[in-house]
Amino acid sequence: MKMLIKKIDPQAQGVDGSGGDGGRDSYVPTRYLSGDGMRVYEVKSFTGRMTGSRRSQTKKSLAKAVRKHSLSEWVLIVPLEFSPAEIAWWESLEAQYPDVKLDRWCVDWLDDQLNQDEGLRRFLEGEEYQVSQRLAELNMEQAGMVNGVPDLFRRQRTLHARAAEMAPRRWDWTISAGENYEKVEIRPRPGNDATVSVRGKFAFPADDAAAAAVRQSWLDALAFGGSVTVEERFVEDVTMVLPEDLQDLFPPDSGPGTVQFDSPQAELATPVLFHLVAEDGDGNQVCRLPISFTTRLAGATGATIVGADVSHTVTAHLQMSYQMPLAERVEDGWQALVGQLKLAWASPAGHLPSTLRPMAELVKACVSEGASLYVWSGRQRLAELPTPIMADLADVADLVLLLDDLQEHLGLSEPVPDDLTEPEVLTLAMAWSVLSTGRGSWPNAVINHPVASDGVSVFMEHPLWSSEAGELVITHPNLVVNGSGMQVDLGPVEVRLPRAVVRNRAEVEAAGRAGTSVVAQFASSDGATPVISSLSTEPDA
Repeated sequence: MKMLIKKIDPQAQGVDGSGGDGGRDSYVPTRYLSGDGMRVYEVKSFTGRMTGSRRSQTKKSLAKAVRKHSLSEWVLIVPLEFSPAEIAWWESLEAQYPDVKLDRWCVDWLDDQLNQDEGLRRFLEGEEYQVSQRLAELNMEQAGMVNGVPDLFRRQRTLHARAAEMAPRRWDWTISAGENYEKVEIRPRPGNDATVSVRGKFAFPADDAAAAAVRQSWLDALAFGGSVTVEERFVEDVTMVLPEDLQDLFPPDSGPGTVQFDSPQAELATPVLFHLVAEDGDGNQVCRLPISFTTRLAGATGATIVGADVSHTVTAHLQMSYQMPLAERVEDGWQALVGQLKLAWASPAGHLPSTLRPMAELVKACVSEGASLYVWSGRQRLAELPTPIMADLADVADLVLLLDDLQEHLGLSEPVPDDLTEPEVLTLAMAWSVLSTGRGSWPNAVINHPVASDGVSVFMEHPLWSSEAGELVITHPNLVVNGSGMQVDLGPVEVRLPRAVVRNRAEVEAAGRAGTSVVAQFASSDGATPVISSLSTEPDA
């Protein structure tokens, strides 16, 4: 109890009562108090009721303390709750000692303190406390999560506490598990210079392209930081070398297995803003894309900073060597970037084409228009980058520009769909070409031509039906095409199909025999491409 008093009142001092405590179990000397006199704590282990004998003992303790010491406060600590009669008796004591502030801390106060201080309960109950805790945890596990997510969090905190108790003195760890994995993250505590090392042997066949790619990723991650997974088929042996205090928990083990490597990473205190800039042959800036670099990955010989554009669909990994060659220094003190820039563009699905347009324009300028690509910081050009890194992004860029142009023309603002098909893309590309230039190619186009029931026989007498494929020219008063949820009205057009054939001849013949109407389908054959030309006076764009 003296320990609890000390925790609540840090200036309190205990008294050894083996030779008499002078009416005090613990006390706070006068010098620590603002009033005149000391504060005395008297502890009684009474349970049940305050009988006449117990009242007499309490009164004698108070009288002795007043007689032997100069008191300002006297606190009785007793593990019971006063009844109305006992409260009246207590109030009579207060009247007898008007110059001393009397207080009593009873069983409700003691329960509250024990509930707040788990360490105190463990000290008081000893082994029984640990047993009761484990039984309570077992009961929780068996009861089911009747309260839903709060119960789940409570269980996780309990398991985390048990895991922390198992951790060796010099280490912290985090344990997690899933359906197909078990993971222990081990971290040395401050002042612990012990290390954990992993020794492995890989085999990357020279004639295996996948193996060569994994090998290069592994070397890059070691040198510049990053993450890489080496599949078990490339791993001959893996051995963990552990400090002595971890060996009992993790028995030595070796053999093949999948290796996942993740280098240390940290958020940059201040994001670094670079611009990817496309410049034409005269050095004029054609377009630029800001990339904010926020994360640093550490490697053995260099580092990688990772950034993204405003849409977070473009990610950039810029590898830089710790050793910058002197030849790369420039007059104002800047050093050129030594390393490699890797760009990745996530699927445009779900994003507005207008948001993706800056990257699309940069790719188009470099791939289709021969622009050079540079990295700029503020007004300083840092380095030229090889434009082939953009080549793999050309198809995505064309799609983004196409959808953004069409949406602007139609007054729409819709995200790129995730189910866009190749025929839809070809149709929309033709439509934008007709709207912007007056003419467009429509690969694999099929033109439907309705034939009335009384005209099927005449239709099958046409030269296109009975002779070799020839050119078919159709004037359409108002051609409307669909794609990506857009309906595009091209107005009056001329449809020219070279080497036109009827695709559904059997269906037309059946309609002729039955005397019913049919829709004839015309398409170009032998790789020829239909051409659509606007009959409007001027293109719309």
